[in-house]
Amino acid sequence: MFRAVISLATSCTDRRTVVALAACLGAAYAYFYQAGGWNQNSRFALVRAIVEERTLRIDDTARVNGRLITGDLAWHDGHVYSDKAPGLALTAAPIVAIARPFVADPSSPKGIATLSYLATVITAGLPTVLTAVMLFALARRLGATRAGGAFASAVFGLGSPAWCYATLFYGHALATACLVGAFLAAVALGDPSDRRRDGLLAAAVGFGGGWATVAEYPTVVAAAMIALLAIANTSAEGGARRARVAIVIAVSALACAAVLAWFNRATLGSATELGYRHVALFEGMSEGFLGVTYPKRGVLIELLVGQYRGLLFLSPVFAAAPIGFLLLLVRSNRPAALTAGAIAAYFVLFNASYHYWDGGWSYGPRHMACSLPFLSLALAPLWSVAKPILRTGLAVIALYGAGLTLVAVSTTAQPPDTYKRPVTQLLWENFSQGRLSIHRQSYLEDNLQIERNPDTHARNIGERLGLDGLASLAPLFVTWGAVGFAWRRRR
Repeated sequence: MFRAVISLATSCTDRRTVVALAACLGAAYAYFYQAGGWNQNSRFALVRAIVEERTLRIDDTARVNGRLITGDLAWHDGHVYSDKAPGLALTAAPIVAIARPFVADPSSPKGIATLSYLATVITAGLPTVLTAVMLFALARRLGATRAGGAFASAVFGLGSPAWCYATLFYGHALATACLVGAFLAAVALGDPSDRRRDGLLAAAVGFGGGWATVAEYPTVVAAAMIALLAIANTSAEGGARRARVAIVIAVSALACAAVLAWFNRATLGSATELGYRHVALFEGMSEGFLGVTYPKRGVLIELLVGQYRGLLFLSPVFAAAPIGFLLLLVRSNRPAALTAGAIAAYFVLFNASYHYWDGGWSYGPRHMACSLPFLSLALAPLWSVAKPILRTGLAVIALYGAGLTLVAVSTTAQPPDTYKRPVTQLLWENFSQGRLSIHRQSYLEDNLQIERNPDTHARNIGERLGLDGLASLAPLFVTWGAVGFAWRRRR
């Protein structure tokens, strides 16, 4: 789907920088296994139902010994379904089906942990690496220096909650990658082109925005903004090209919509019915449109600067994003800058309008996850024009955010919502004492277990190698050091 987009990324960037960036991020995401939770259990139950039982019902796969392992469920005609958007599960199902014969006893707790780890790395970790690479390409295309593009990508990949989401079987990472791929293709349509290239790029816009919506429903508004940008970028060359691009975008997006309509009809009896209308434990979904009403001032403040979910508390470098957007408007591609800023603002306002704005067990404002690469993009031109003293300040606060995210991903990327100051009350307290991988849910249980099971609960690769405490992070730092050394030598 993103073949044309990837070719754009490798043709307009320093490939050594891209390879080093991808290697560091890939190692960071694959290093941690966060195990289960209501959100992941609901999605992976659907994956197992598709692969093991050839059905979309999760009557059996969402239960262990007759007990439900998640509350994120839709009930219809006496059957149980996942209430989540199906895009992630539909993407992961073929991966699990291919890998399953190679896993010893794939239905055992250890086998399910192995398959869920593999599915998470490929459908959440790998898309986040791809997002960072495309973000670097976007920054370079919009006039940023190589260092500016690398800074923006590193902030997104390691200095924001995106690192946590890349290790969780949620839909946000996949949806984010699809949106950024569509955005890169839309920007590239502003170049003179031929019919074949136009078709590939327009298909990337349509499929990217469409599958992002199938993976996370709120992205539909951002996908529409990107489609309008793509069409606007072709207007200067006449109506024929504009119409051709618009038709390809529409057909590609409708193909994704057809998959969603089929899924809804097969599960809930109607092509337009969504699982969130059939949940039992979330009464707030009855407010407004599936829980979305209007932005609340208090919620907005908490989402931005609060210690509970505040993005600027966790990644203060994003406070400089408005200045970066202004630089993009003045010095670069105005339509692209306006669209990127509008997408970032949309997700912030959407999150502030949602009844369950805190995201449950979450690190940071996860319903704003898809805004993170667009906020990061604004940092690239700022770094590119900044004086050394300002770059030093940006680097320091970016490292602060990366440090906090490392603490979270090492302890738990899913701090319970009972902690109103999770960084100080839970994450740092455990990290400073060397208590890592503290999450005690698995894909076969929804209750926290006091006793840790190394086969099914959260863990990192260092722990699997026999290292304990903070020492278990040493292999990750050694890997980063090796990549950095090789990059310097190649330069």
